[in-house]
Amino acid sequence: MHLQSDPIHYAIVCLESGSARLYAELIQTAEHRAVLWVRPLALHINQADESDQASSAALGLEMGYIYDLRDGADLILPLKLFRPALDTEVIPVLSYISHPDYDHQTERSLLQLRQFVDQIYHASPESFRRSNISNKN
Repeated sequence: MHLQSDPIHYAIVCLESGSARLYAELIQTAEHRAVLWVRPLALHINQADESDQASSAALGLEMGYIYDLRDGADLILPLKLFRPALDTEVIPVLSYISHPDYDHQTERSLLQLRQFVDQIYHASPESFRRSNISNKN
């Protein structure tokens, strides 16, 4: 399920790659270029060590680590990579990063976002080619 039709109605979108999911707020859709302008909220990587398992399980999350990206930069990425995010997957993630005991590691979070975007690019370079995101006349 991708955001090919009328994506403006989805306030939060998800981009998945392997065991990682990027949740982002949809700012604007540039349909003529087939891209989305998004504001990253959180990156959930489903690879947990033992210290993360208890806190993730307490919130009903899959095992993994969640990075708070709310202080990061906006992104413009191909529309076809995104899908609408489900409330049932987003609410626990946002609750987790909003908890007072959450360790906000901004530099580490931004590094993880950079690595995730690199991973997306290398996994799907055709999505980033100019012919796929240029004006459709």
